[in-house]
Amino acid sequence: MCVSSMSDFVLQLDNNALRRPSLTQLFHLLIEAKKPLVFHNGLVDLVFLYQNLYLNLPTKLSTFLADVEDLFPSGVFDTKYIAEYLVRTKASYLQYVFKSW
Repeated sequence: MCVSSMSDFVLQLDNNALRRPSLTQLFHLLIEAKKPLVFHNGLVDLVFLYQNLYLNLPTKLSTFLADVEDLFPSGVFDTKYIAEYLVRTKASYLQYVFKSW
């Protein structure tokens, strides 16, 4: 980035900020992509994203789960759950799982 003054620098920063999508826009792009959502130990993250970028949390767990299934029809996968309960690795922290697979 070539700038000649502080005001040019601030203007450049403002212009770049306008071109970057917001977190809400990124979340909606994920939903529109209809791709699987994969995370590690991410239930709290999923709840946070839902609450802050989509809708208020429903009062019933079954409603939340149905909404998540509708949002991500290709599935939601938690690698910690897979490592711990399905594959039964010795440990389920991310570094161990990554290096052992």
